[in-house]
Amino acid sequence: MNTLDEKLWMISQRRAAAYSEERYKEFEAELNAFYLEAQDDDQRFSATSMLADHYHQTKADGRALAAIRQSITIFPERVEAWLALAEHFHYYQINLDEAASAIEVALQKAIVENCQVRQVLGVRIRIALERGEYGVVNDSLARLVEYKVPKGGFDVALERDFVSRIPEQTVDEKLLRQYEALLAT
Repeated sequence: MNTLDEKLWMISQRRAAAYSEERYKEFEAELNAFYLEAQDDDQRFSATSMLADHYHQTKADGRALAAIRQSITIFPERVEAWLALAEHFHYYQINLDEAASAIEVALQKAIVENCQVRQVLGVRIRIALERGEYGVVNDSLARLVEYKVPKGGFDVALERDFVSRIPEQTVDEKLLRQYEALLAT
């Protein structure tokens, strides 16, 4: 780990204390300063991702969106940035059309990279449920049932929070039972 990576790690470790003491501006200034001295795109990406999260926490949604878009500019192929954009529009600016559009890009990136596929599909299901798009829910469940995390791959465990929100007879019942069986293992 180089010195700047260590510095970013230290900034992230100080976050809880800064928030509990309501030193939001100080924390933001530290992240912005780090961004300016970053030596590579990985460091800049990490800083903008942390800034986006910070802005969400401090209810500065426009600034969060700008930070997410900056992350996408730095690494347009990264799943995390597109996932963050989808969740931003889903939870913060409540624009389900934009959320659905971003999650489809995230899904394509996740499939290509073979990482975070489960996580993206879970978000895709939540967005589709709010939009009443049960075909998308069904497709996502089918993909989840078929998907195997590659050895050494990075992803979340199978998620269950959305299962109870799926209205009866809106998706393939056999498929839903298969997914529920996977959750039980």
